[in-house]
Amino acid sequence: MPEVPIFLAQARKLYPQHFAMLVLGIATGAKAVGTAALRRKGSTPDVLWDKGKLLVRRSETKGEVVDRLKQGKRGKIDGCG
Repeated sequence: MPEVPIFLAQARKLYPQHFAMLVLGIATGAKAVGTAALRRKGSTPDVLWDKGKLLVRRSETKGEVVDRLKQGKRGKIDGCG
């Protein structure tokens, strides 16, 4: 798809604050409500850098973060990093 790099370049230019979340969603198929709530550090991070895993277990809608997903299912994405 030749339009994807063009789209991503324009998205990065116009919305740099959302670019990482956009690329993560495209690469993994994760929804925005799940990627917006990801924690990359802290006591319970969702990005496990040393294991190459991404835990999708929280959601964020209208600024409110909850420790569950709408469908009640948690996900794990292997091979990140």
